[in-house]
Amino acid sequence: MDSGGPWDQPTNPFTNHRKSEMSEIKKSLQQTLENQIVSTFSTPHGMQLLDTLDDMYVRQPVAPIGAPDGYHHVREGENRIIRMFRLMVNKANAGTQ
Repeated sequence: MDSGGPWDQPTNPFTNHRKSEMSEIKKSLQQTLENQIVSTFSTPHGMQLLDTLDDMYVRQPVAPIGAPDGYHHVREGENRIIRMFRLMVNKANAGTQ
């Protein structure tokens, strides 16, 4: 699946495909997502945004005292996404230097 740019997406990539094709489609979608993340967060403003997200979420307590049950799962999910974005950007930047 070749797309014209990082923001081009199929409407429903899983329609009318055999199971053997699903793995390739998922890999392609994962690559598209990674390209979108890297193109967005590799810019100076994108790096500033990642730093701000780190300050607002990652560097805060996951389960503060008095938090409802399950709150820490949600917070860790937020943190995981931010760390994943930073890892993708750092990996891409290391490959270009």
